[in-house]
Amino acid sequence: MDVAATGIFASDQLPTLAPTSKFFQAGSIDWSPTRNGLGLQGLQLTIDSWRVDASEALDVQSSFFDALPAESAHLDSVLVMRDVPIHLERSERNNLTIDRTLALRSQRGQIETDS
Repeated sequence: MDVAATGIFASDQLPTLAPTSKFFQAGSIDWSPTRNGLGLQGLQLTIDSWRVDASEALDVQSSFFDALPAESAHLDSVLVMRDVPIHLERSERNNLTIDRTLALRSQRGQIETDS
């Protein structure tokens, strides 16, 4: 993605920069695939000094969005954070483990396996 920090906020979904910033600041949990690929490790993002700038997308390339049906998603707005110190920590209470669910469903014949 190539962006220009314009300071001009434009969105079809959210009214102004302030509530948009608060929306993303409140969502500080993210997930990363576990090593075995059958679960998600919760990650807690902590930012000491939250600052966002409204920006404009100049060029966007995304294999995720490219894989969606045409016109099913669009880039609504762009916020940029620069020179912001962050801390990323494991969040055990936010793990999404599907190992056991898959094993139980496989035993019951509810899903097919490669074996």
